[in-house]
Amino acid sequence: DGSGDELPSKGSALHHANGCKPCLFLNHVVGCKDGRDCSFCHFHHSIKKTPKKSKNKRDRFRKLLANDAEDGDNNGEPRPRQAGLVVRTPVDGSPTGGAAPSGPG
Repeated sequence: DGSGDELPSKGSALHHANGCKPCLFLNHVVGCKDGRDCSFCHFHHSIKKTPKKSKNKRDRFRKLLANDAEDGDNNGEPRPRQAGLVVRTPVDGSPTGGAAPSGPG
């Protein structure tokens, strides 16, 4: 009708109120097959990319997942983490930190 107020898609209605979700297919080679009937927004959105975790952190996470899977008997689900006591070995390497053992002996 040429009024210029038409939205590019149904999902674009809340764009100016920041209540829309961008159509992920709009900028692909094939484009969005739903066109104006698409329930996602067809206006331009800036893409916010989260920074990638360091390779070291990703590798540690991958190993953790692999260990959880190997521990098994959870039908492929990771086992729940349990709170526990953290024991640190003193600098001298002895479990008592160089203190004399207590008790009979």
